[in-house]
Amino acid sequence: MRSEPFRKWWATHDVRYHQTGRKRLHHPAVGDLELEYEVMEITADSGLRLAVFSAEPGSRSAEALDLLASWAATGGPEPANMPRAQS
Repeated sequence: MRSEPFRKWWATHDVRYHQTGRKRLHHPAVGDLELEYEVMEITADSGLRLAVFSAEPGSRSAEALDLLASWAATGGPEPANMPRAQS
């Protein structure tokens, strides 16, 4: 590397695995979602992690997740703009 300061910075760079945070996603049927997440290590199986996503109660994202859950629970018709699963 040509830059000595950058080389030193890169050598000490501590890459961390994010255990919590916020993700912004776009779902083709319900639009933009803003979800909080938490990742938990499963101690019974080395290297296994469980990621949990949730929306702020009462938010537009929570309403969108409720709508998706109702479609899944009722087996109702899929929205026209929802992509089909590929086999």
